[in-house]
Amino acid sequence: MTAPSQPPVTPGPAEPYSLTNLMPASETPPPPATAALPSKAPSWTALGAGVAIVIGSFLPWGSVTAPFVGTVTVFGTDGPDGWITAAVGALVALYGGMTLRRRFPAVLGVLAALAGLGVTGVAVWKIAELRSRIADTRAELAEDDEFGFASALADAVHARVGAGLWLLVAAGLVAAVSIVYGLLRRR
Repeated sequence: MTAPSQPPVTPGPAEPYSLTNLMPASETPPPPATAALPSKAPSWTALGAGVAIVIGSFLPWGSVTAPFVGTVTVFGTDGPDGWITAAVGALVALYGGMTLRRRFPAVLGVLAALAGLGVTGVAVWKIAELRSRIADTRAELAEDDEFGFASALADAVHARVGAGLWLLVAAGLVAAVSIVYGLLRRR
């Protein structure tokens, strides 16, 4: 049982006005102002991850350097997969931005999280495909090589996974985790 709060004390004619005289004594401090506000960090993170997915879709996904050919760089938007990941990134960013303003049904959050995981899956698949193609090309060149020229040529071929694919892997995972975290916080 708590004691009732005391009424404000009116100072006498000789006492100056102060906050202590005018405010009643309270036993518990008021809660901090930020405690009542919901955290928007998951929404901001999802928005940023969606923008990063869009950016990663336009960055280089891989490059191959070979003798007599030079360096060939492949961008995400050179094929349909990059345009699909860019569209998915825009939807994830849209979901993150819209959840800053109001709540949406949980099913939309689940779909957005699955979209982020889908982008990660596409990026991992493309990384594995690039590495597999280079290994197959080297094996084909080394086959039936009597003089060793093709084998030397195969050793001179270098492939590199581009920054766009690595960004898609990271941003897709961040989008999925932040959206799921935001959905769990709502419960």
